[in-house]
Amino acid sequence: MSNLTRILLIAQIFFLISNFLTAILQVNQFFIVSAFSPVIYNFFIILSIFTLAPAFGIYGVVYGAVVGAFFHMAIQIPSLRRFGFKYSFVANFKSTGVKEVIRLMLPRTLSLGLAEIENTVTLFFSSTLAAGSISLLNLALQLMYLPSRIFGTTVGQASLPILSKNIARNQLNTFRQTVRRTILQSLFIALPISLLILVNRIPIVRLAFGTKQFPWSATLLTAKTLACLTPAIICQAVIQILIRSFYALHDTKTPLRISALSLICNVLTSYFFVKFTNFGIVGLAISASIGNLVQCIGLLWLFILRVDGQGWPEMLKNFNRILLTSILSAMVSWLSIKCLDLFVLDTTKSINVLLIFGISITSGTISYLFFSHLFHSPEYNHLRSYSDRFLRFLS
Repeated sequence: MSNLTRILLIAQIFFLISNFLTAILQVNQFFIVSAFSPVIYNFFIILSIFTLAPAFGIYGVVYGAVVGAFFHMAIQIPSLRRFGFKYSFVANFKSTGVKEVIRLMLPRTLSLGLAEIENTVTLFFSSTLAAGSISLLNLALQLMYLPSRIFGTTVGQASLPILSKNIARNQLNTFRQTVRRTILQSLFIALPISLLILVNRIPIVRLAFGTKQFPWSATLLTAKTLACLTPAIICQAVIQILIRSFYALHDTKTPLRISALSLICNVLTSYFFVKFTNFGIVGLAISASIGNLVQCIGLLWLFILRVDGQGWPEMLKNFNRILLTSILSAMVSWLSIKCLDLFVLDTTKSINVLLIFGISITSGTISYLFFSHLFHSPEYNHLRSYSDRFLRFLS
């Protein structure tokens, strides 16, 4: 392990430079190349399993990771040259920009540290439970993190340059409108996905981890844990945008304070569920959702106090419209599952589970779009305009 770590440290140098280059591209609102960087990285790791591992064993995979990290960085350089970026070997620590970066970086670094502490605490509590609890909780967390990272983190990253530009131009009203619109557009995607995951939790677990290899009791427990984690998906869609909004205001301390508060709530509720209930990993999932809810409400409350302004009642009205259409589409998805499960298909076979899942998701998605159109949702109109632009781009 020590030898593998020494080799992998070389990759961290490439990642350090690559993440800096990614930030420059995102400031210029150019995301496509940096989005492909992780794909290239994973491609070389997979390639090394088939080409280098037969000769070098596990070291071959590590070599592939280092090569992948290099190309993670290298593919971004041509795009940087298009924006006129030229690097010079000058270290000027008296620059006001460098000082500002260091000032903002320290609370952000502590926030990342709190996230790792939270993961460690969850690992500690789950290790005191029955054998296999850690594995099942990690499986449920993986399923939860997938949509939250796709729709929460990416939207937050894409919104930061625009929000920063609003603040730099002293366009506070535009800044408020952009934050509200971005949150609603993110919820327009995250809310129905969360409810569809809640409805289809058992088929998702069975398809993701197999049926023969994964016992039915483990499937039910993982699905129940995933159900309790779905509120965190919705919260993360809002949290990632609000955190970037504070960053655009050059405030990294407020997200740190709220992260510390959510960590305390998570630890206390985890201790309560593990010590005084028989909920097991379901209790830890509830604790994680409570922590995310506290963080979401805290950030939103402080953000409203910070920027003031009008428009929040209208935003609440739009949120209720999204919530109603999401519930209706989830009901359609649930009814399709029940009808197919009871009267049509034998769910002991994987192909039938896949078919039920596909029909359920399709019916839920179509009904969501239909109800959004029926209720004249502004976010639906925005989605249609984006789709039309994308289709014109393809043609």
